[in-house]
Parts: sequence; C-alpha cells; structure tokens
Amino acid sequence: YAKWQAAGGDEAKLADFSFTDKSHADFAKHVWDQNNRWFQQYLDRPLSKTGLYLDNTVQETCEYAVDLPADLAGGEYVMRVRIGRVPDMPPERAFLTFVEASPIDKDDRTFLTNTQITAPIERPGVIELPFKIRPGGPRKFILMEKRPLKKEGISLPGRTRQIADAKQRDPVLWIDWIEWQGPLPAAGGPAAPPSILAGASGMPEREAARAAIEAFAVRAFRDRRPSEPFLERLLAIFDARREAGEPLETAIRSPLSVILASPGFLYLAEPRSGEKPERLDATELATRISYFLWSGPPDEPLLAATRSGELLQPAVLAREVDRLIDDPKSDEFVRGFVHQWLDMERLDFFQFDTRQFRDFDESTKVAARREVYESFAHLLRGEGGLGELLVSDHVFVNGLLASYYGIDGVSGDEFRRVPVPEGSPRGGLLGMAAILAMGSNGERTSPVERGAWVLRHLLHDPPPPAPKNVPQLDRLAGKPISPRERLAVHQEQPQCANCHRRIDPIGFGLENFDAAGRWREVDVDPKTKRQWPIDPAGSFHDGPSFRTYFELRDLVADRRDDFAHGFAEHLVEYALGRPCGFTDEELVTAMVRSARADNLSVRRFVHALVASREFQSK
Repeated sequence: YAKWQAAGGDEAKLADFSFTDKSHADFAKHVWDQNNRWFQQYLDRPLSKTGLYLDNTVQETCEYAVDLPADLAGGEYVMRVRIGRVPDMPPERAFLTFVEASPIDKDDRTFLTNTQITAPIERPGVIELPFKIRPGGPRKFILMEKRPLKKEGISLPGRTRQIADAKQRDPVLWIDWIEWQGPLPAAGGPAAPPSILAGASGMPEREAARAAIEAFAVRAFRDRRPSEPFLERLLAIFDARREAGEPLETAIRSPLSVILASPGFLYLAEPRSGEKPERLDATELATRISYFLWSGPPDEPLLAATRSGELLQPAVLAREVDRLIDDPKSDEFVRGFVHQWLDMERLDFFQFDTRQFRDFDESTKVAARREVYESFAHLLRGEGGLGELLVSDHVFVNGLLASYYGIDGVSGDEFRRVPVPEGSPRGGLLGMAAILAMGSNGERTSPVERGAWVLRHLLHDPPPPAPKNVPQLDRLAGKPISPRERLAVHQEQPQCANCHRRIDPIGFGLENFDAAGRWREVDVDPKTKRQWPIDPAGSFHDGPSFRTYFELRDLVADRRDDFAHGFAEHLVEYALGRPCGFTDEELVTAMVRSARADNLSVRRFVHALVASREFQSK
C-alpha cells in the first residue's frame, strides 16, 4: 500500500501492487493499521527470523498448517519437527498437538497425538510424529499448542484481552524446522507384503493358485481344512477371472475375497450333535481363548498345542493362557473388556464446553481414557489385586495427565507408575478424570449419573431403571440453584424418591470433582457466576455415613468383595458373549474364591474362568 501511494496512488496502477480495486487496497491498509502492533510484536521476538513461534498475536490460534502435495502415495509417513520450549513459561502449556484437517471442513479436525516438549529453545530436540496418507484423504496436518480442537469464537478485538496476561498468551513453543518422509517401508520388512503365491513358485499356474487358496482358507478358518467342493468352486472363480484377462495376482483376489466373506471366517462355529452341552474340541477351545484374550484368531503355537491334543491338559492350558496374557496382543482384551465393563462409551457422549474446561481437550481425554486401560493392564500382567482399582497409592500417567492432576516431576509421553502425592484425591477409579467426566453432560456434573455408576460398577448394587413417568421440574428451569437443591426436589416425587435416596448421596460425595474431573472446593454456575461451597457429606442408604470424598472412597473400598463379584460377572459376559444369569452364580462364586486366595488377582479370575466347565462347553 505504501509503495502504491509512493507511486502516486493512481487507481489505474493498483494491479501492479496486487490489488483488485481501491476498496481492496483500503481494506488491506485498514487490516494493517488494526494489527500492525501484533505483527511487530511477533517480529520483535528474538528467534522470529530463524524459526517459527506458535503464537497467536498474529493469528487467532497458536498453530501452523503443513500442506502436503496432493499426489502423495498412500501409506505410512512420519513428520519430524525440531522444536524447543521458551524459558520461564508455564510447563502445562508445553505440549504440541498434531491433528489431521478435513479436506471438506477446515474446522473438522482429527486428533492424532500429543507430545510434551521438554528440550529448551537453546538446544531444540527432534520429535517424530507418525501419520497416514489415505487415498482421497486429507493432505493437511496441523501443529498447534495443546488446546480444544473446536474453534472458540475469539474475534480480533479479543486479542487485547488475551495479551493482557503475557504468561498465558506469549508463545511457549518455537519450531526450527519441519520435514516429512514417506511412504515408509513396513517395520522389519519390505514396503509391500509378500505375494500369496510366493510359497507355490515353480508349480503350474492352476496348481499354484489351488495351493495358495487352500493355505489361505486353512488359516482363515482357524486350522480347519475346506471341503473339496468348496475349493473347486473357488478355483472356478479364479479360472473365470483369468479367462476374462486379469493378471494372476489380480485374479486370485476374487476367491480369497469369497473366503473372507464366508460364514466359516466371519463366525465362530461350535456345532453340537445333540441338545445337551458338549465339551469344546481342542481347536474350538483354542479359538475361544484367542478371541477372548486377543480379539483375533489363534497363533501357530496355540494351534500346535491343539493339533497335539496337549491344549486339553490343564497345565498346558494354563501355560497358554499366561502366554496370551503376557503378549502385547492382549491389549485388545484390555481395551475391549474395560470399555464394555465400565461403560467407557459415555466419555464420548458429550462435547465438553471448551470455555469452562479448556484443558480437557481431545488429547487430555485420550490420556484420561488411557489411564483407565493402563491401570487395569498393570493388574492383569503384574502384581497387585483388583482392590487397587478402588483405592491405590499410585497412578498410571504421562506428562500431560500428571500436569492435569497437578503431579510434579513427570514428563514425556510414556505412561508410567507414579506415587500419589500425600493428600491427593487420585488413586483408584473414583479419582480418574475419565470416570468422573462420564458423570457429567460436558458442562455440569451429574450426581445422579455418578452415583448410579458407582452402585452399578463398584458396589454391584445397580439401581432399577428410571420410571417412565418421571415429571419435568419446569419450575426450576434456568434457576441458579445447586445440584443438591435441584435433586432434593426430585425426592418430593414418590416415584423418584426411592431410587434417589440411594443414588444421590454417593453422587454428592464426588462433587469435589468438576465435570472434567478436576478438584474444586467451590461450585460456580457458569451463567450467573453464583458460587456455593461443595458439601460432599452423605450416607449410604441404610448404611454408614461419610463427611468427605476420602471417607466415601474408603467405604467403597471396604466392599471389595461386592466389587469382585460384579467384575467376575462382567468377565463371564465378555468371554462367553451372553448375559451372566442366575445359573452362572456357582461359576462366579468359584472365580471370586479362587482369586481371593491370591489377593483378588485379575489373572486368577481369568484362569478360573478358562478352566471352568462353562467356558469349555458349547
């Protein structure tokens, strides 16, 4: 604009200075006048000439977008970033979030990973961020200071307010350089898997195709050989594709696709000869164990034990169960079972209010969920009993979650066992952010949801379903009253009082945690800003009373036998794929008795179940 003015300000020459018309030029000048001091503030930072600050004094968000070429081949990639942390800035802000931007909606973003930055700006470190390119998928990836992914509606004039607290709004991360590489070869092998026909080289083409199809079917059907008529039909499909002119490698895909769509692959077949329960054969038992603990088909060592018949021997069966538990593939069991047992899907029911809970963004939610899984995995594979999920002197956190909990001395992205500071409310399920966040609607806590969850999952005393004729409390709509006052009105209704007198006191005992699981002493209405002190006191229905959250937690921990009974029932349901009924009571009791002899060892629960008649029958 200045150059255009110096050249005489001739409107006929606007195009020479990249302007479409005079209004365009005037608007550019207006934007400069409004934002010049922010631009200058950025340029005055010491390393702005040699690198990039993730700074919101120029842009509205602390982020940088990396646009990759549109013609990139699909596959696994890695982005390397040399990055450092600005000194004397709040450590809780020193986290880099890596997200994928939708090609359709620029505000639609998918969280990929979150990395704690510990290297100082004087000696930046290099971090690696893996990502995947899919055909037709996004080619834009964003590096940003940790914050909610959704836009918060901050307008340009709001910058004055934002910059008022320099420690909160000054940049904390500085990037030296960024590079990306890919597609990467598969770890420990070639970029592409070996051909399905590799083991049949030297044979005539049709014989090679038959051998490959048969070997593939045996593996897909979990060590069961297909019938000859089935093989011939698959070969006929192959012949037809070859006659149509398809290359060998392409033609064989059609019969393999038929195998993957067949009932023998999609279903776990356990045929019976009569009406009465029958014992599983060795192959069926291996398959049931594998899908129970790995969510996948049995591997070669397990199949070898079935072929020899040794798997039916108790000692061999126990050894194989231990091997499957100790294998990293059992992470599938941890995630699948814990998600189902503790109703973890509730964590994704609501979008949390990013203005109230700015720190509880997608990366924190991922870490909070992971804490639950890691805590259970430790008990499954290591020492300690089930009671540690009720109260514990340690937590499993990474640097991000430790910062969220206010636990000092933890850095890095790896989850590890960390002692709980004295007086901390953490340690056990009731102190985990993921569990507490599930008892909210993303804006306010729900003592009813929290109390019902404790009764259902920790005390093995689930409340009945809510009646269909629950009245609406219209007279309370929009009134700034505390949760205790609001729920007291429910107990005025006869059809509500019976359940709420059991549920509500437990939920109130957890009110020291806000909707996102952070400790608080005072509750605040987000609209009116009215405050009231937290009163966690209460009592179990027809049971002991408590004054604080810590007393409530200890009372729950005293009922670990009830907790163990409920856990055993859920384990039976997950393993057998059916509800646990009254006929399973003897099995559940036996599982608890076996585990109680070993401090309620989670592994003992699994062993007792797998060795049972119910598990080994069809």
